[in-house]
Amino acid sequence: MGTEIDYSTSVPIVIMGRFVMKIFKYLFTLGCLFFLGIYILHQSNQYLSLDTRSVDAVQIMSQSGIIENQKKWASTLSNYNYGKSVKNISELNNLLIRGNKHSSILNVSAESMESDLNTKENLPSSMEIEGLSVISVPGLYTTNNEFRNNYSNTLAKLIDSAKGDIVLDLANNSGGDVVPMIIGASSLIPTGKILNSIDKNGNKFPIYLESNKLFGGITNYLEDSSKQLKTQKYSFKKSKKVSVIISDRTASAAEVLTLVLKTNPNVTVLGTPSAGYTSWNETAVLPNKDNPSNFWYMIYTAGYFETIKNHEVFNNTKIIPDVEVRSAYLDIANKQLIEAIRRIK
Repeated sequence: MGTEIDYSTSVPIVIMGRFVMKIFKYLFTLGCLFFLGIYILHQSNQYLSLDTRSVDAVQIMSQSGIIENQKKWASTLSNYNYGKSVKNISELNNLLIRGNKHSSILNVSAESMESDLNTKENLPSSMEIEGLSVISVPGLYTTNNEFRNNYSNTLAKLIDSAKGDIVLDLANNSGGDVVPMIIGASSLIPTGKILNSIDKNGNKFPIYLESNKLFGGITNYLEDSSKQLKTQKYSFKKSKKVSVIISDRTASAAEVLTLVLKTNPNVTVLGTPSAGYTSWNETAVLPNKDNPSNFWYMIYTAGYFETIKNHEVFNNTKIIPDVEVRSAYLDIANKQLIEAIRRIK
């Protein structure tokens, strides 16, 4: 006949199985919600503990900075969640450089401010090489106004006392503070409009040199900074031939000085192409709310330049010398460069 099923016992077993499954699903759902809650809490704590200065720096760069490649910048912002995913200041620095190679950020403490800001204080100096009066113009990185004054006055005096034609060696000048450089070399620069600065929206702001002072520009920095200098004024060296030596180490402020010197028709630039940091930088201080003696010092690129004579635009563009040579290192052994300088009429 076949096996008979006892329905009196099987029905309760089926009902019990369904009940156990419901309990399991309920517990599984609770477990998922529990772990989801832990994840959300972790993410919230991560953003709460985030140094919001990274977000601030990204906003400043996006709103006020010159972005070299918009597509690359948009991708970078997405990868770093608009600064929220930045782990440290080194990563933030790399992020800003992707926006513009001339931008950067430094972590500065009151106890080690000079070293944190990469302070470099070297004065201009002069020497004679094969009968040429060579003035070495070094980079200048300092907040010491007394030294800035000393720098501009030293350069001005060396130019004024130079015998014969002048050679300005900018081959190893990586930049820094452009104001003492321009004011120090002002006896070689015709007064009046010397450059146009251009902001990210294409607005032009002329820069002027008058009475050993700078005026104009995108912000008041040049005017305010030059007012702090008390540099001896010397007469314009109208008849002097001026050779300016540049190299791939000539950058930033030194490149701007080169462009300004080129307003003098007696200036010839020799050497190799410059580094290509011809842009206007602004700064922002991002304080540490938990530690007042610490701050982030942000340098962001806010503009670029246009020459007055030929209306050439320089936006992180290399300066090509009027006379190119194999090596821009000026010493007695560099006969090619020495002869090139002597051939200038």
